[in-house]
Amino acid sequence: MQPVSDRNRVLLQSFIWLTFNESMGERKDHDPVTLVIHRFRPAQPTLVSRTLKDTILINAENIQNYPGDARMEFSGILFHEMTHVWQQYGNRKAPRGLVNGIAD
Repeated sequence: MQPVSDRNRVLLQSFIWLTFNESMGERKDHDPVTLVIHRFRPAQPTLVSRTLKDTILINAENIQNYPGDARMEFSGILFHEMTHVWQQYGNRKAPRGLVNGIAD
């Protein structure tokens, strides 16, 4: 496991907080955020990524086999999952489609 570099975390965090337009008291803070890139279990071959609290998991096979620009794909995944790190979930009652739509 490797922590997301401080520079990248701060840039992503600032962009996401600006997008959410939250006051300092409303913001969730996670320091550090951990990035794990590994092969997902065979039962999850199509899962690209997921976030568990302050840990981002990315499927290595998805990046390795991506037919286009893997760097752009990785950046998009990272922005999406970093959004989930700081996203509010309405006491875990927000619809899953809404939560993912906001991150997209």
